[in-house]
Amino acid sequence: MFTLRSAEDALTIRRWVQQSDSRRAIVLGGGVLGVEAAEALLQVGMKVTIVHNAEFLMNRQLDMHAAVILKTFLGNKGIRVVTGTGIETITESGEMKQVLLEDGRVLVTDIVLLCIGVRANVDLARSAGLKVNRGVVVDRQMRSSDPDIFCVGDAAELPGAMGGLWSVGSEQGKIAAAAILDSDRSYQTQALPPVQLKVSGIDLKSFGKLDDDDASESYTEGDVTKHTWKHLRVDHGKPVGGVFVNSPLAAAAAINASKKPDVTLSAQEIQDILHKDS
Repeated sequence: MFTLRSAEDALTIRRWVQQSDSRRAIVLGGGVLGVEAAEALLQVGMKVTIVHNAEFLMNRQLDMHAAVILKTFLGNKGIRVVTGTGIETITESGEMKQVLLEDGRVLVTDIVLLCIGVRANVDLARSAGLKVNRGVVVDRQMRSSDPDIFCVGDAAELPGAMGGLWSVGSEQGKIAAAAILDSDRSYQTQALPPVQLKVSGIDLKSFGKLDDDDASESYTEGDVTKHTWKHLRVDHGKPVGGVFVNSPLAAAAAINASKKPDVTLSAQEIQDILHKDS
């Protein structure tokens, strides 16, 4: 069983695969890292299965249409995708591992690669009597339930804030320092940075948020059967999120527009973006 956090981890996994003559791999987690790791294992000759507990792959970055294209693409490359379930238990069976899924299916593998993101160690905070959910609950000045204790980064739980990103932790640290010095600055939720999937044969980019809300509207174009999809989310003319599959020009135009602070796209400009690559 392996985790993948560094280049050294990747080299360790490759050495193990070569020395043990491993042939089958299960990647637990179908986020960006999990999908990229699965393709890397495929490249070294392994039969790969991705197990993802959400309804579809890369559910933080994609919508259902884009995820269908990605799943089909991976399947055509030889990567099996199992969604909507997780791993219940892993047991040894000779040289193999038997993996029991939560839905009752049993898979056999040589190695298991865990790509399940970050989870805060909150034991110290809990023992100190702080309010804890998945992480340490904080306000927008990064104060915990004890006003004399601050928490920033992956351990901090603040609605809308993203974990696992250095830029988020760094900015939260500045806000906490300012609060300690009696500043009234507060943390402003940052948009998800643009993501480009590093898998050969598919151009997939996303940015921002795709969640439905009362303020923003969705504009879409594409054909899943032709492996193209464009989904742009706009809030009063400002692009706030999007996902683009095999549409690099539209993706670039949308991402560039989203970075301009005062941009307000007209209906025609939105359509012009979506019609790129067509």
